[in-house]
Amino acid sequence: MRELETTRINGVAIIDRLQILDEVNRYAWAWDSGDIEEYLDCYAEDGALEHPTKDGKPGYHTGRDAVRAAILANMEARPTNAYGLQHHFGSPRLEPDGDDVIVNAYCAVLRHEFHRTYWPSGPSFRIGTWHCRYTRTAAGWRIKVLSVKMWTDTAFNSGIAIQDRKPGMVGTGTPFG
Repeated sequence: MRELETTRINGVAIIDRLQILDEVNRYAWAWDSGDIEEYLDCYAEDGALEHPTKDGKPGYHTGRDAVRAAILANMEARPTNAYGLQHHFGSPRLEPDGDDVIVNAYCAVLRHEFHRTYWPSGPSFRIGTWHCRYTRTAAGWRIKVLSVKMWTDTAFNSGIAIQDRKPGMVGTGTPFG
């Protein structure tokens, strides 16, 4: 166990890396299953969520109560708007930033939406990047700031994060540097 605490990969201890990646997975399962309490527990008490709104504008919500207010309607509407929902994170990069750890990953969200009568009815997807600052709390690693950048969203035929990309740039700029 001592080796897991002292051995580092790109500056992050192996034990911290494993715990944070488990938290990323916990976030996805909580969101996809609609478990609001589990989802909110992924955040530090003063954690923040930055996520595009339906009109494509940035939405910024600080503190668990604000995050709850921002997402609760979506979770409560799940029985009538999405048969299935799956977040998939790929190529996560973990980097230390002081006492925190930054996670940058690609994100694909697969949905089966049956409520729409316009294109695309049925399955849809969203792709983009997921940027998260994790901080260590008494309860373990928790989200300090989560910034979601959507490249495309077939449900809304949109994705403003693409505007942040420079020619030849992979992904999008991160909010942490």
